[in-house]
Amino acid sequence: MKKIIIAFPLDVASEELKKALEKEDFKVKVVDSGKEVLSDTINDPPDLIIADANLYDLNAFEIIKTLKEEGSLKRFPVVVYSQTGSVEHQEKAMELEAKDFISGYLETVEETVVKIKTHLGEQKVYIINVSKDEDDALSLANDLGYKETECPFCKERLSLHLLRNLSLGRDVFKASFVCSICNYKTTKKED
Repeated sequence: MKKIIIAFPLDVASEELKKALEKEDFKVKVVDSGKEVLSDTINDPPDLIIADANLYDLNAFEIIKTLKEEGSLKRFPVVVYSQTGSVEHQEKAMELEAKDFISGYLETVEETVVKIKTHLGEQKVYIINVSKDEDDALSLANDLGYKETECPFCKERLSLHLLRNLSLGRDVFKASFVCSICNYKTTKKED
């Protein structure tokens, strides 16, 4: 059973995420201290750490820096969680080579669980690179209701990510277009 540490200020979000991950058969420990995260990486090593960008004693970024200095970041991947999803938090997470960035404001608990399962090898994601000249890929993006296939920040071509939703059947996939550089995810067109 894979172990996850959730380092959040103790609140409803941490409890909801804990319950959702335990439902997927993960062993989950919730802590409210960055120092406790670092202690646990020595005493009871996790497979993944989800740390809040605003944790009071050592935030997610300080945890990453400490693990990097110790040479442990590869062994203990850190996903940065930001309730507000601020651009500053996202940029800092990328700069420090966090495993991923989760915006509590934009992503549901279910989407977060899928991301975590993917990082731990429990969920398969099919990634299809979209070429500028491929009319079919651009047509598909339009048919799926996506506004763009180029990242507005780094101008990279977005990749199509297909994620199987087994709870709805083997033939059901969730599609999204994601930037491989900054993890920007497209939004669907407004009707």
